[in-house]
Amino acid sequence: MSRPTLLHIETALSVAHIGSFSGAARKLDATQPAISARVRELEAALGYRLFTRRGQRMELTVKGRQFLEQVEPLFVQLQGILNERESPVPASIRVGCGQIAMSAWLGKVIGRMQSANTRLRFQVSIGISTVLIPLLDQDKLDIAVTVGKIDYPGLHTERLGRRSSGMWVTTPDRWKKYASYAGSTAKPDLADLINCGPVWTPPLSSRLYTEQSEILRDHGGHMRNINTCDDSRVLADLIVTSSGLGYAQHVLIKDRLASGALIEIPGLPGTVNSDYYFVWREANLSPIVHMLMKLAKAESEQWAV
Repeated sequence: MSRPTLLHIETALSVAHIGSFSGAARKLDATQPAISARVRELEAALGYRLFTRRGQRMELTVKGRQFLEQVEPLFVQLQGILNERESPVPASIRVGCGQIAMSAWLGKVIGRMQSANTRLRFQVSIGISTVLIPLLDQDKLDIAVTVGKIDYPGLHTERLGRRSSGMWVTTPDRWKKYASYAGSTAKPDLADLINCGPVWTPPLSSRLYTEQSEILRDHGGHMRNINTCDDSRVLADLIVTSSGLGYAQHVLIKDRLASGALIEIPGLPGTVNSDYYFVWREANLSPIVHMLMKLAKAESEQWAV
């Protein structure tokens, strides 16, 4: 074989996405021997192996991943130009993440990728790690971004970057109950400030709940007025509307800090900084998702504080 054809590229991409020759054969309406033959022909033309077998699945080699990362966007774009039929390779990425990651940098990455490839589609699920991991395990997500490293059978992890800084905040009217806020250096008693009204934290299943509740207890909090919310943006809204108190990431509340709707509470320490991690199913990382990871790492390094 002198030169690979689009059929060979289409076949290799299908095997990479599905993870098996038999699955690619069903998708492309071909026989398994035909799929195997196309892959062997493409490998012979390139001069290296694209796949290696691991159990019942076919995994990309390092060179195979590098090759398909380069050709997949071009293949999808060409299919769109020709408009002969729908792309045989799903131009869709199912991403799970928290609102902080989405607000800070993931949205920028999605915008860049979709500008370069208008046929690429994203399905974004927002949730905490305990919600996203089962979705990955059930093959309902291609990749997720979690706070902290996940140890779960059949899932791979790779460090993305440092989580953004956060702070304890409350509303000016709650602060004024215990200190003259305007132009004053007087500070309210932290225990009184914590216990005088609603306190908002992530849900009980979140590791952040444990960290934040320990900080509150260490500063006199009696914990009877703790409320939980699994949505970071809504949690910030609830702090404002309920004259509450809580820990919020700066990226989500910077406008409210600037307007005076929220004020930082001095004396309450922040939570321990954690790293973000990519998490994906074993042998289920397509080249286009791998590209998302590389762009996200670059963006998160610029954004991290």
